[in-house]
Amino acid sequence: MALKMRMMRLFMALGGLLMVATPSTAFAHDNLGGDELAVANWMLVAAMVTIVIALLWGLWAFKSGQFTNVEESKYTMLDTADDYDAIMAEAEQRELVAKAATEAAQATKPAAESAVSKSERAGSTVSI
Repeated sequence: MALKMRMMRLFMALGGLLMVATPSTAFAHDNLGGDELAVANWMLVAAMVTIVIALLWGLWAFKSGQFTNVEESKYTMLDTADDYDAIMAEAEQRELVAKAATEAAQATKPAAESAVSKSERAGSTVSI
């Protein structure tokens, strides 16, 4: 855990350093000379740093075993769920209730639409 915190602090510090050290763009009317590629150089530096960070992150993931036995996690999840059957029964019950509510809403919708259309027709006949 301490290693993860140190790595996180290091990456945050590196990102902050890049944000502080990044120069502003050179405007055309400044006529500074030689700054035409300054932004491109900083973009190259930022890209190289990003690639190095990605490589270090991938190396860490490989060394810590993130890519070995990827299928194990789903079985571990099922084994650690003490009341898996109860959880699945509750999810099934919620699904049935949601389906019944949807069907009930669809059944009452045409009746409500017909009542609205009757009142609209009654209101439309009386015009001044």
